[in-house]
Amino acid sequence: MGDTDDDQINNADDESQQGSQSASVTVQRPKKRKREAAGCWLYFEVDEALDHVAICKLCKRPVARGSAGSRKSSYSTKGLWTHLHLHHPNEKEEADQKRAETVAKKHKVAEERSRLQSIYSLSRQVTLEQTTARINKWALNSEKQLQQERLLVLWICSNTLPYTAVSDPMFQQFVHGLNPKFTIPHEKKLRTVIIPNLYEKVQFKVHTLLKQLCGTFCLTVDIWSSKALDAYFGVTIEFITKDFERKVAVLRCMPYNRRHTGDSIREEILFVMTSWGLKREQLQCVVADSAANMRKACRSLNGLRCFLHILNLIIKNSVFVQASVKKVIKKMLYLVKKMRTPLGKQALNKHQDEDHYKSLVRVVETRWNSYYVMAETVMKNKTAVTLAQLDPDLNMSARKQLTALDWETIKKFLLVVKPIYTLTVVAQSENMCISQVIPFVKRLKFELTTIIVPGIRTFLRALEEKTIK
Repeated sequence: MGDTDDDQINNADDESQQGSQSASVTVQRPKKRKREAAGCWLYFEVDEALDHVAICKLCKRPVARGSAGSRKSSYSTKGLWTHLHLHHPNEKEEADQKRAETVAKKHKVAEERSRLQSIYSLSRQVTLEQTTARINKWALNSEKQLQQERLLVLWICSNTLPYTAVSDPMFQQFVHGLNPKFTIPHEKKLRTVIIPNLYEKVQFKVHTLLKQLCGTFCLTVDIWSSKALDAYFGVTIEFITKDFERKVAVLRCMPYNRRHTGDSIREEILFVMTSWGLKREQLQCVVADSAANMRKACRSLNGLRCFLHILNLIIKNSVFVQASVKKVIKKMLYLVKKMRTPLGKQALNKHQDEDHYKSLVRVVETRWNSYYVMAETVMKNKTAVTLAQLDPDLNMSARKQLTALDWETIKKFLLVVKPIYTLTVVAQSENMCISQVIPFVKRLKFELTTIIVPGIRTFLRALEEKTIK
């Protein structure tokens, strides 16, 4: 027990008097007491020559309470109490009794001061409205408080926000403006208590849901990287209950720092199944993308290639087959890159109408329909793009600008790719079922064979061949 602790454990007569003051008087901080009033200091006094040494009043022996030259805040009374225990046991009991009385008084005064501080500010008298707001705060364990905390956590989790979002002053002001009775939990409480508890409840709910599993189930597996280049591994299960209801649940989404080999992925899939009590003989199939490591991992697990991923590969592997289409796509890629710079955006907005898109969409290799969406946004902004690409500030050479012939090619490209775009939009809905794949593919083949567009027949044939393959 250090000097700082003993200095705080003192007679609290002045503090008790503060509790009886009028409500209009500001609460004062307690005055510091002499150290002699705290326990062991009844039998010791500080050596005048050596500040780190105390002299016992009973036997006049010097007792060290710290190292020479060290700071006073590091001094300790442990040696003083040990001296009393070894050489003056009777006085030690009296000192302990004195300390216990002082601690009791201190706690009583602290409770009184806490009560006053809950109503009045330390620096000024609070208003009646503020006092009422503080008194009417919901209890931390009340149903309304817990319900609002659950809604707050759902908002944070669904938008993948940081825990520190609740510490933002403007957010706190906004919440208090909506409901002053709600106490915003601290980010540490969110991280260590509320969200872990919610995770356990959701995990229990999923376990209960899996007990309704009737027959077989399917897994969807994927690995992706964040903007910070951190890899994550996700597993989703789909099954039908005994009441013939379709259920979907995420079983695992966790950092994946291992090598992305087929054997490693397969081991992770089997580990997830074991941890959730899923039997391998009930596994119908595992759906994953067409990457070589995924195909190897799912080979012995009845792996199926993702239908949407295959559609994406059809476009990706066919778009550069025909020279004219390849040339236009490269021009659009360059144009979109230019128009997404500050100067390009300014030049584009200068010629746009309110009814048109404000920005162009660029191609993302892992996004389905991105080639179609890019061409569609460019076509919808045809007038603005045609004028913006002539802006001298962009410094676009004539061979990289879209010509009248290029615009015709873009129109034909959209006409050919639209069936695949429409199919992708339908196929990525939550109600999509594997039984719909065959009729969808047959319809896609029919649509591609009925399209007659001169000028890009090579591209059209490539789409047909890739679709059949």
